[in-house]
Amino acid sequence: MSIKNIKERLEGSYRLIRIKRIKFGFYAIEMILAFILGFTMAILRGAKFEPFYFPVDWFAFIVLIMLLIVSVENIYFSGLELRYTKNKSRKYLLARNNMRRSMAIIAVSAFCVVLLFLPLTQEKIVELHMPSSGGIIDYRGISQNASFKCQDELGLTRASTIQINVSDGDNQVTLMLGGTTGLNIWRPESKTGYSYGGLPEHSAMQDIVSVVVENHAGTAINFTYSVTSDVSPLIKTFIPALGLGFIIVQFAAMSIMYPIREAYASSSIYSKKYVPETDSGEYSVTEIKLTKKEKEEDEAILEKELDMELPEPPKPMPAPEAAKCDIEPEMVRSRGSVDDGLIEEPDVQCSHCGEMNSAQSAMCFSCGTALEAREKLAIDPAAYLKKGESFANAGRYDDAISCYDEVLKIDSTNERTLLRKGEALHKLGKWGSAIQYVNTALKVNPNNVQTLVLKARILEERDRMDKSIEIYSQILALDPENSFAKSRMARLSQQFEKVAEESEIESAEKVLEQFMEVPGIGLARATALYEAGYTSFEMLKSVSEEQLSKVKGISKGVAKKIRKGLDTM
Repeated sequence: MSIKNIKERLEGSYRLIRIKRIKFGFYAIEMILAFILGFTMAILRGAKFEPFYFPVDWFAFIVLIMLLIVSVENIYFSGLELRYTKNKSRKYLLARNNMRRSMAIIAVSAFCVVLLFLPLTQEKIVELHMPSSGGIIDYRGISQNASFKCQDELGLTRASTIQINVSDGDNQVTLMLGGTTGLNIWRPESKTGYSYGGLPEHSAMQDIVSVVVENHAGTAINFTYSVTSDVSPLIKTFIPALGLGFIIVQFAAMSIMYPIREAYASSSIYSKKYVPETDSGEYSVTEIKLTKKEKEEDEAILEKELDMELPEPPKPMPAPEAAKCDIEPEMVRSRGSVDDGLIEEPDVQCSHCGEMNSAQSAMCFSCGTALEAREKLAIDPAAYLKKGESFANAGRYDDAISCYDEVLKIDSTNERTLLRKGEALHKLGKWGSAIQYVNTALKVNPNNVQTLVLKARILEERDRMDKSIEIYSQILALDPENSFAKSRMARLSQQFEKVAEESEIESAEKVLEQFMEVPGIGLARATALYEAGYTSFEMLKSVSEEQLSKVKGISKGVAKKIRKGLDTM
């Protein structure tokens, strides 16, 4: 495929690359801006190192606002990525990852909102900043003061009320903002108990409030005070509101992504609902219920079957008129595994107690009396095969396999039975075991088109397209007018071309991305270099400045810049 065709196909991919670069560029700038604004607001609110004070509530509030803006922008950028993504699997993957990210953000946001709304949480925060103090003032009239801060060191709480108690009413209490020489904010009339609730008016910063008590009595007096705090309004109200905003935005994102994810679920290899495309009239594998270990073992069998030729099957033994089947104990089908109506040996009646027992029983299950040895009835292979096909048509493949096994015990080279068992195993998702029986059937009759079709389908479903094409070629050699083989050959050929094309595009993408990392090379120049025959980064590093200047769209000055950039890499 020419570079021009690759360039056309890469346009969408490089739009995605540019979108991602712009998106991450925006996010990086906005997060840096969020931290700068957060620190700036903290400084404006009085942050300092000595004594330490940093209002975390304002910093977190600013950062969360910027993150909310980023989450809204992410919806827009995700829409752009989905628009320019051509691959259905990638569309599904992008939508699924966005939904998972949204669910994680919703879970974290909901947890934080509930946690901050709980009264217990607010009480625990308040307990961090409830200053109290007291003292003794002697009778000489000397005043005494104590102080507290309007906010704690992290700005999580605000002083709201103060309660002061004095042992004698002959005193004078004064609250000073900023220290004992600061602003007088409250000076009540003399009494023994004082309560002031005006502290929130002065608690915007971590200011110091001094409690000054003067003794006017003739004897020593005692005084105590305690301060009650409230959680910062930002922590208690506004940050939870932002959390609700995150939840709303992410639910909106999920409502957009969910239909997209479901629309491409069946066509994406990353989805559990993935359904491979099949032609009308073809049978498909039923829901596979194998364990991981069983799948690994079956895959190993399949690999072995593809790499090794099976030995010739044993030659069929002529069956006498009264052929009898000696069933080995470990191969005996368990009673009840196949419905009534399957041809099987009748039960044996105990001569002692009269109870009925299985034909294979050595003693009575009821009284323990030894049962007389009984000559086993001959098995009719045709009847078992017919019954097995009836089970297979009803979708009961395990029962069908039990019937086929009975036939194969008598005639291990029965071509039709080997094919039918291979079909049943294929329906159960046991590709490796199915191939074993298909190969054995082909040893009996290498030109059976039906058996070849089954083998080709199994190989195709296991992504062995090259081997399946070989089988379809063999079918067409036997039956040139076989429409099924023709259609599958055409489709597989298209898939091969598509895989080769995608591989070439991915290879070109990586090379062009490497070229674009060199200073002076953009998409147009990278494409021109690739078109000029420089199909790897190693080839580009070895090119001279003069050779670069001969490439279309690259001047001598640009060639010098590119060469200099290559030398530094």
